[in-house]
Formats: sequence, structure tokens, C-alpha cells
Amino acid sequence: MEEFINFYVPGLDGRVFNPLIYLVEYMKQNPTKFRDNIRIKSFYGAFPGTIWNGGRANFGKYFTKDVLEGTIQEANRLDVSLRYTYTNSLITKSELDDYYCNKTMEFADNGKNEVLVNNPVLENYLRQRYPNFKYILSTTACVRDLDKINEATEKYDLVVMDFRDNKNEDFLKGIVHKDKIEILVDETCHKDCPYRKKHYEDVARIQLLELGDGEAKCMFEPHYTRNNSFYENFGNNPDTVITADDLYNKYVDMGFRHFKLLGRNNETYFQFESYIHYLVKPEWREQVRNDIFPAFFGLEFPNAR
Repeated sequence: MEEFINFYVPGLDGRVFNPLIYLVEYMKQNPTKFRDNIRIKSFYGAFPGTIWNGGRANFGKYFTKDVLEGTIQEANRLDVSLRYTYTNSLITKSELDDYYCNKTMEFADNGKNEVLVNNPVLENYLRQRYPNFKYILSTTACVRDLDKINEATEKYDLVVMDFRDNKNEDFLKGIVHKDKIEILVDETCHKDCPYRKKHYEDVARIQLLELGDGEAKCMFEPHYTRNNSFYENFGNNPDTVITADDLYNKYVDMGFRHFKLLGRNNETYFQFESYIHYLVKPEWREQVRNDIFPAFFGLEFPNAR
């Protein structure tokens, strides 16, 4: 059987978990409506209140043990991994014993789940205590050196490439293990933004309650595009955004098999349209959009107390 083309989508922040479960089941029941040999491999993100979380701030009520375990089991039942975004670059040894974060790891410690990392202190702790997880180098590490990327593919199960190199032909050709590279295909941030690292650091401070929620806004105002619609993003960021046609006709042919879709902190409709665009065959998009729309805009996440 031909190797799967894998997609990684955001789904643990509390808004779209149930709709994503519906989508995965719908894909299994209607395979001819979707691109050949694709699957949603992981739901990424973090449960509300996890201080190890990074990339995008995530607050809310703690989930109970039953909700945590039920969420993990429901995804794994469909052969979908949970992928924790534990990429808070400011975590030190003093935060490693956080009870809630450790419980989220314990409940998912079944050999089926994953962790995104970029902080050596936290990564070393997690690898030693939870060796059954797959460990993935996050795009928030902002690694753009080709030699370092190739070295990382030897250490990590996957490496999420910096989106600014999405269309760097020489860089892409120089990657030795393309089957261990994950490409973020629809990032809304501008490739020339000089504040990317600073933004991630501000998010880390917000998660640690050192800054207020909302203080980690993009400072590159002339090119700030995060609130634009999904299709506006193609025109705003042509040097980084990869269309479905290019994904399947170019990047897959080059040997890439792992693709990340944006969505944390974006409007649900942005996520919804990205799934239609990248996953569904063009001739079926209208019908699939109509079929799954009620699920995305009518279901609620399990109640957390």
C-alpha cells in the first residue's frame, strides 16, 4: 500500500474537538470524496491551563480526569494521536513537577501520542519520564540552518520546518530525510516579520501568568494578517503558503508526507475551510462542505469543571 499523506490539525483548545471527531469518522465513511491516501494523523494543542503549553496562549477551566481521559481515548479510538504543544521556552526545573501537566502526560502514556518540544530542560524531563511518546521538534524553535535540520531528523520522530523556508527550493532539496519533515502549509504570519521569536516568548510569559492575556499580539502591523480569511491568506502570503495543488503535485512528489494545518486562535471558519481545501477532492468540496458544516458550527466540547 502507498505511504499515507499525513495531516496534523489543531483540536485540543476546546472549540472543535467533537467536530474533528465527526470529520475523521466522515472521512472513513466517505473515502472517495477525499484526496487519495490521506489521513488526519494527530490533533495538536494543549488542554486549557497547561503551563507547559507554547506557541499560542491557552486559558480556561481545568478539565477533570474523566474529560481528559475521555478526550484521549476518543481520539486514539480512531487511530488519531494527541499531540501536546509543550513548547513553552521559558519553563525551568521549578515548573517540571506541575501536577496538571504531568497528569495530561500520564493519562496519554499509552504509546499512541506525541509531544512537540523546543525547550531542552522540559524535553529532557519528558523523555526520561515519558519515553513512550513520540517527540517532535516544533516550528517555534525557528531552525533554518539546513545542517541543523538534517541533524534534528536523526534525533526526533518528526521536525516541523520553519514556514519561511517552504518555497526555498535549494533548502528543500538539501533535506536528507524528507519523510521526517513536517511542513506548515498555511501560516498567516508574514515571512519578513522580525518579531516571531519575541512573540513566542511573550506567549510563554502569558502562559506562566507573567503577562496578561492578549499582550502577545503581532507587532509587525503593516503585514499583520492573522484575522484574514483562509482564502485571503493565499494572496497575502504567496511566498510561504502552499496550495493544495502544489502540495499534492509538487511536495508529495518530492518525498514530503507530513503537513501541518494552522488554526489555534484562528476563527473556526478558517480551520473549516482549510480542511475543505486540503483534504477534499475539488469536485466534492461543495457537498462535503454542506455535509460537515453543521458539525463544526453546532456541536460543543465536553463540559469541563
